[in-house]
Amino acid sequence: MKKFLLLLATLLVSLVLLSPVVWATAGGYTGGHSGGTGGGHSGGSTGTNHYYSNNRGQQNGPMNALAGVVLFGALGYLNYRARRGKGHPVLKKQELYARVPGETTQEKAALLAELEENFLAIQKAWEAGNPRLAEHSYTPNLLAKHEAVLQEFQGQHLRNHTLKVKLRGYGYFQPLSADSLRVQFIFLAVDYVENMDSGVVVAGDARKKQEFWQTWYFNRSDGHWQADFVQEN
Repeated sequence: MKKFLLLLATLLVSLVLLSPVVWATAGGYTGGHSGGTGGGHSGGSTGTNHYYSNNRGQQNGPMNALAGVVLFGALGYLNYRARRGKGHPVLKKQELYARVPGETTQEKAALLAELEENFLAIQKAWEAGNPRLAEHSYTPNLLAKHEAVLQEFQGQHLRNHTLKVKLRGYGYFQPLSADSLRVQFIFLAVDYVENMDSGVVVAGDARKKQEFWQTWYFNRSDGHWQADFVQEN
């Protein structure tokens, strides 16, 4: 019974803390105009996705309690987004291509390849700590958000690693307009947060891949698709 109560208390506190500190890894940030919780248009930064505002630290004195709360929130965040139940269903190729805009199979394949290239480029740039390495894959707004979050991480002496990213497929694919669409990426990654000073892993798992699924919104500008909004599912 005591173990159950402790687990329940941990879950409740984690859920409470998820609102401000649920971000930190492999895939994006809520910050754009084409996304939203409901999947529409004209959304905004909701503060419910990873990559930003991971307020964690380890200090003595008055900051110690805050550091503990923040770290607890980080752990809650990773529990929330890790989704360890493998095998989330992906669209079969025929189902996927039926949803992808394009006149020919080659056009559909090219669109999917561009989205996937952007997705992986952003993951790689995040791991490198420099979103501008994937500047072509972002809308300006989302790029600015990611840069701001990385600066915040660095200020707290934390680094979020996203390694060995492998895209499994799509959970869904939905055109929103001629120049806007949303997709659900299902992927595997090694995802963890470490203290830059000590090298200690403070959240996540540095040893094995976990499965994630996220909704990404893309806008097309000058003929190129760019990530504008990322939403946890």
